[in-house]
Amino acid sequence: MIQIKDFLHRKKILILIVCLLIVQFTQLIAQQKQIRIGTFNIEWLGDGNADTIRRNENDYLAIAKIIETIDCDVLALQEIENEDALRKVMDKVKRKYYLFIDTSTKNLHKVAILYDKSFQKIDEQFIHLSFQEISYKRPALYLKLKKKDKEFEFISLHLKSSSKKNHDKKQSIVSPKEIRTKQANELIDWMKKHQKNHAILLGDFNEEYEKGTILKQFENTFNSVVISKNMISCANPKWKMIDHIILPEHFRKTYKVERLQNYNHRIMYTTTNAPKISDHCLLYYTLRY
Repeated sequence: MIQIKDFLHRKKILILIVCLLIVQFTQLIAQQKQIRIGTFNIEWLGDGNADTIRRNENDYLAIAKIIETIDCDVLALQEIENEDALRKVMDKVKRKYYLFIDTSTKNLHKVAILYDKSFQKIDEQFIHLSFQEISYKRPALYLKLKKKDKEFEFISLHLKSSSKKNHDKKQSIVSPKEIRTKQANELIDWMKKHQKNHAILLGDFNEEYEKGTILKQFENTFNSVVISKNMISCANPKWKMIDHIILPEHFRKTYKVERLQNYNHRIMYTTTNAPKISDHCLLYYTLRY
């Protein structure tokens, strides 16, 4: 009788172990068939030397914690003053990424893309967009990645803000909206010329969907959809988002878009520390296939 009970007990344990292994295997398969994609404007991320916003180790650690918490497979970044500044953050992130950034420009509004090491890089290109009436360029980045049999194209960008000052902090004779429209048209022309119509656009467009025309222009030109059009700013609940994700329509037919949201770090930190992290929040979503 004791032997039978012992046998049944061991059988139950074995069944439990098998069930746990099946659950873990199922979760692993599910993770392999999805990618999390995000965009984050880290307001004036400097390296601690003559920064526009003075940074310290606590700031880098807090930003790293946000990146680590959301755990994106691909993350577009904006307002990076230099690569050293971004390295200070990435050294504190447990997950290790490849980094793509244009270091050739002196612009303090650099953009970057972090991507998981499980991706294979197929192509990368720099796109320099006009900043104002003089020949001063603002960078955008194009990156094509492959994971197993799936290919993804991304563009990280940051269009002109509504500030009337130029990079020398002088008043520009061209309106911010004109500059922003010119940059958008240049990017559209570049995408057409290089046949990058299927790229996912990520970044700070400095435009609310209902109040502008640029986002609708991208939608109409490339048969895309601004999936973030109804998102609310984390900086002010009365504002709509100016950070956006534009997804080609065919992606919505091929993939399931899940968990579109912004991570409001402002409710996680004190009113003193939160503004030092950024005046934007990390916007992200998941593509499942």
